[in-house]
Amino acid sequence: MKPITIAYFKAFTPQGEELCSLFKTKMSGYILRGHPVKILEQTNYNMMSSILACLNCDVVIFDGSIEDDIHEQYRAAVELMKGLDHVLIVSRTFLPFNFEGMRKGGAPRFISTGTTEYHGSMNNAEILEWIVETLEHSSMELPRRLKLNMNEQECRKKPSVVQKIEGQMMQEASERKEINHGVFVSYLSRYSKLYQGQHPDEPCVEEAFDLICRTNDVQMKDILYFPPGRISLEFMTEQRRFEIAHSTENVIVGCKAFWIYETPDYYSSWWTYGERLSLVHSFGHVMEKCPDIYVLKPYKTADGNWSFSLKKYLSTEEKQEFLPKLTADQAIELHNLYINSNSSTVGYEQVSKMRALAQMPTPLLRMHLKIEKFAFLKQMAMIINSLPMEEEEKQIAFKEIEDTDSLIKSIRSYGYSKKFWENHIVECPFCRADSKKAISLEQYMFFNADHFYPFSPRQYNAVHNTVKAKGISQFKLPCGHKVSFGQSDFIYYRWWTVKSDVPTGPNGTLLEKIDTISFF
Repeated sequence: MKPITIAYFKAFTPQGEELCSLFKTKMSGYILRGHPVKILEQTNYNMMSSILACLNCDVVIFDGSIEDDIHEQYRAAVELMKGLDHVLIVSRTFLPFNFEGMRKGGAPRFISTGTTEYHGSMNNAEILEWIVETLEHSSMELPRRLKLNMNEQECRKKPSVVQKIEGQMMQEASERKEINHGVFVSYLSRYSKLYQGQHPDEPCVEEAFDLICRTNDVQMKDILYFPPGRISLEFMTEQRRFEIAHSTENVIVGCKAFWIYETPDYYSSWWTYGERLSLVHSFGHVMEKCPDIYVLKPYKTADGNWSFSLKKYLSTEEKQEFLPKLTADQAIELHNLYINSNSSTVGYEQVSKMRALAQMPTPLLRMHLKIEKFAFLKQMAMIINSLPMEEEEKQIAFKEIEDTDSLIKSIRSYGYSKKFWENHIVECPFCRADSKKAISLEQYMFFNADHFYPFSPRQYNAVHNTVKAKGISQFKLPCGHKVSFGQSDFIYYRWWTVKSDVPTGPNGTLLEKIDTISFF
């Protein structure tokens, strides 16, 4: 009987070596779906070895733990890995925010479950247990039916065949993707009992979890949300905010219910607006598939105790009436913003090229696109087909690049502007709390609400340098309120692709280390 083949890419650290050894020991003599298991410990860490492993093996395991300054295993990281459900990306540390696999659970996550706390690490025993459980899970197709079974030379000779198989594999993986039967809770982090500036006289979101579990027949571990503080207080660029919003969307759309913990200032938050907008962006044309919406509002009873009122939005019409509305032009602009923030579709290296095109006068740009259209369309089609996008998203993208006027609009989208990529945003917490005014779609997309204050790269660098030198920096906003900046305890990484086995990150890096500061 043919063995089930498992390609293993390890992290070159003592912990990485240990996990690899533990896994090989566990799989020694192991029978999986009636088949013996064959471990192929990889020795070549480059693009082609990864692609071949994804195409030819039944399972691929990639240890993405970031435990040294070299992280050599990322020479083998490719975009394809993120869109295949037989690729298990595991880690003892947080993964780069733009390099996560389809199957979650083998690495720490920014989205929490069951308790409003961050768990920033996993040990090898926990990872090993998750790998084995995943291999045995009924959603794993083992042995895999769709394989390429070609060597490197054959792959290089037949790129169209390889591309076709990759597309088929990603499509089937997407169709097999498990439905998350949990619920997502949208709330303001300061109403968590773990937030430093908690509201002692008001109930916190944790007090509502029991009600949510009973109402939706879910367990505590199936409640998903952002733990307080770490992300929402990060001093981010506009583009980074949309990256977080899009990663949240990927979680929300798979849930069976969307819960709102409605506090007086809930609708003034950029973050909670984005969470509601995720439902429109994903289900605008198929609202019947939108998760049910529940609004939970704390109120004081006549005897002075706290209780909760509950509103339900269950029908298509009720959901449409409750959620944000988009015009056709707004939908196109939002799509472009998300394209430039989706870790699977954004081309960091292409942004400056698109920005240069945007500076051309319209007649010249139109002529340029006409001359280059055939080659451009061919290139874009290859890119779009290779991405793990829903079919509807692909059709929108194809329609946009085929229509010159739409393409010009896309090139001149705010998503390619320097402001979007370079401006850091501070929200004045005092002005926002005082107004309790709901933000609009335009304010969400372009950060032009009264309580948003952009910091230019020069201003940001000044604040950053002061924080590094003194540990804290204070700044008086135009509204008159002061905000403080301090060193964040969180460092995150951005993964950059390898092209022709050469890292494309700043200064030739595989992972870009982003040292954050917080405001409060």
